[in-house]
Amino acid sequence: CRPRSPGGRARTCRRSCCLLVGTDDSLADIVEFFGLLRAGLTTPEIPPGCLVVNDMAAGSEPDAARRYVELLQRGLQAALGRAATAGSIDRASVDRRSRLLVTSVIGINLISRHATSNDEITAMVDAAIAEVRSWAVA
Repeated sequence: CRPRSPGGRARTCRRSCCLLVGTDDSLADIVEFFGLLRAGLTTPEIPPGCLVVNDMAAGSEPDAARRYVELLQRGLQAALGRAATAGSIDRASVDRRSRLLVTSVIGINLISRHATSNDEITAMVDAAIAEVRSWAVA
């Protein structure tokens, strides 16, 4: 999985989704994914929000929005599925948790468009990361 563009938001989104594809430490991959989301949303030279999510909010590209949600859902389900196989989380929670994380990613992107500070974005991402970390079976 390789980023298609040389820089900016598209590269960050694609690289982030690639993280979800295939290592053994899938909860750590999800945490890293959210870390990249935070970095992308708090970098001043990059416009706020994900371009696809912005289009989703405007209703201008429904097919692109659907593809993005499906890609994100598949990646998160795969990462959580690997975590379940490794015994890190309960398999019955994979679908529910992947939907929660998709909703979180989209919501954080949308809210970041009008956030008053990077601290606000960071707090939302950190809450998602804390939730993911809390899922690990001891």
